[in-house]
Amino acid sequence: MATYKEYKTSKGTFWQVRGYLGIDTLTGLEARINKKGFKTKKAAQRAYRQAVVDFEQGTQRNKYMNLTYLQVYHEWLEAYKNTVRESTLKSRMKLFELNILPIFGKMRIKMISGIHLQDAINKWHKQFSTYKRVYNLCIKVLDFAQKRGYIQKNPSYQVIIPTNKVTYDFEKQKHGKQYYSKDELKQLMSALETMKTKKWLCFFRILAFGGLRRGEALALTYGDIDFKNGLIRINKTLSQGHNNRLKVELPKDGNPRTVSIDPITLNIIKEWRLEQRKNLIGFGYNAMSNEQLLFSKYKNNTWLDPSAPRNALVRVCEAHGLELIKIHGFRHTHVTLLMEAGIPYKDIMDRMGHSELDVTKIYTHITKDALDNTAQKFAKYVNF
Repeated sequence: MATYKEYKTSKGTFWQVRGYLGIDTLTGLEARINKKGFKTKKAAQRAYRQAVVDFEQGTQRNKYMNLTYLQVYHEWLEAYKNTVRESTLKSRMKLFELNILPIFGKMRIKMISGIHLQDAINKWHKQFSTYKRVYNLCIKVLDFAQKRGYIQKNPSYQVIIPTNKVTYDFEKQKHGKQYYSKDELKQLMSALETMKTKKWLCFFRILAFGGLRRGEALALTYGDIDFKNGLIRINKTLSQGHNNRLKVELPKDGNPRTVSIDPITLNIIKEWRLEQRKNLIGFGYNAMSNEQLLFSKYKNNTWLDPSAPRNALVRVCEAHGLELIKIHGFRHTHVTLLMEAGIPYKDIMDRMGHSELDVTKIYTHITKDALDNTAQKFAKYVNF
């Protein structure tokens, strides 16, 4: 509201306007207009209306100045989710969570420059082959911000897209990272959830949460899983003999063992079993038997090649920009997280199938505390 007052001076008759404009978003204080010198009341009214427009536009600009990339991402997501399938949306959201939001999430949208984008795509280019997909998703949010008027122009026009091919260096990892931290393992599991099949989520979950060796997991049958009591019986392992011939033997230390497993992992095994059954039926196999392998080739329902897990891990790490470890590193990961969760050495030794305590000690330098249930304590500590 505004008030208009006529007044006189030695130079003639003029009009004054006083009025409320709104609350300044930067200061939180009221903004008002108080101007004199208008020759007519209409001129004063026009000045007030223009002041209101200018103030509101300035307030909006101030508001947009404080918007973060994460806030705009959530707005964009509301629109984007109506344009793709649910499975695609889930996959795209994982790419944002793993690669984009950690870099740009907290940045103010107006402060993101071509330099920031160039640094990001250079980093992604070195990490994984799908860097262009991640980059294109990243700038979709900036395109959206431009359409909404949050920024004047998407700065991606300043970016030079890398084109030379980078080979994901698995060999380099041999002397590099040995195991995943809790957060890194959680990121990997989230990435595995985006795959079309539950097979590899199930496989690596068993390795990471059960501490099994690769060959032990590949040799598992459903008869080895006690779903009622949450147990996995480890009484055999798959190995490669002469001329790469696959054969089943006793576990590495020669002694069968039983490990407890958490409810989430058991549910993932059940979900994978349903998927596996549907696929095997298509090839003429009845997978209802307890002798059915957890992980088998579809065409002949025989053992998977021992190299298959590594190949799958390379693919998912490339696609999501995650660090790669050796398959045996999942046992290292399991032991380290058990120690961090406070599981006693003796329980870890029994769980991992080590006959000597010193063998377990090489995995970690973390101190121990006595706790009761190994699987439940581990799952509670990891918490995903």
